[in-house]
Amino acid sequence: MSRLLPEAVIVLLLFYCLAAWGSLEGIFIKFISDGRPIEIIQMRTDQYEKLQNHYDFTVYQDYTLHEPGIHVAPLLPREDSALAMPGMLAAGAFPENGDEVIIGADYCKDVIHLANPAAALAQKIDIQGYEFTISAVAVDFLVDNNAGEEFYAIPLYWNDRDKPIVLVPYKTLEMIGTPVTDALMSVKLPGLYDDNVYLELREQLGTELSWWDSKIMAFQGIVDLVVLVLLLAVATIAVTALIFIKNETALELYYRRKELGYLQIFGMSRKKVFWMVVTERTTRTICSFILAGVAFTVCAAVAAILGFMIWIPWYLVAVMAVVVVLYSFMLCAIPTRQFLRKDVVDLIR
Repeated sequence: MSRLLPEAVIVLLLFYCLAAWGSLEGIFIKFISDGRPIEIIQMRTDQYEKLQNHYDFTVYQDYTLHEPGIHVAPLLPREDSALAMPGMLAAGAFPENGDEVIIGADYCKDVIHLANPAAALAQKIDIQGYEFTISAVAVDFLVDNNAGEEFYAIPLYWNDRDKPIVLVPYKTLEMIGTPVTDALMSVKLPGLYDDNVYLELREQLGTELSWWDSKIMAFQGIVDLVVLVLLLAVATIAVTALIFIKNETALELYYRRKELGYLQIFGMSRKKVFWMVVTERTTRTICSFILAGVAFTVCAAVAAILGFMIWIPWYLVAVMAVVVVLYSFMLCAIPTRQFLRKDVVDLIR
């Protein structure tokens, strides 16, 4: 077992590097989704038509009421609304009825001229002849950067930031409002953050899915840099191992010289002796590879229990297996062939 460990450790380090390269972006996406479970993205109509048969989208079209001096936008249902998340409302509660609205901090200050958001609650406002009750006042997203990050993650809410905003429940605005034909549509995709769905959809759309992509990509850039450093370290270890294994092979051949010599005397051809030694070495390498694979699988299983998925594509594992076996074969074959060219008498002395 101890003779398997050096190669097994090197292969295991390579496994971890490859897994980090492919998995950590997905881990960070999951980290973001756990804290911000809004499965809403925006896309153009042509993009939606291209993908609608491949994904189970729920579509939220953009509607508005044309009222001078303000911007009316749809308020998505509680389960899909960023405004239902903690810390998003300065006062009040998320609307329960179709005639209740959320107003922006700018509407509170500039339109109804109230400095205290709580004073605006339960007031009636009229928009195009429709009467609504103020249920809540959103925080000032231009001041509260943390809340602003959450809010702007869904631009449908804030298409016209130069005007005070009023958010009307989606079903109500769908019935009384006017469609905004040139706007992006918002779609809900259950399981958006599952496995590779997020990355796959981002690749198909050819653009960022949300405001969080910039953080995700920045994180992946750091991961790539760390993995590159790790790969360089592993490469250094591999070169050191190259010298170690070469010397180990030469030493092993020296100590087995009498055995190899007597095998030839007793009728085993030099070719068979060569393949016997090379097969032993290659088998040891394969066992090291399997040992590293088992260790990695155990670690991946533990990570999965903790909620993290680390994986390596099977084709990379296959390529690694071929490279490692050929690597070991060449390290053993060349010195063994040279060693067996010696006279049998010299071997058995």
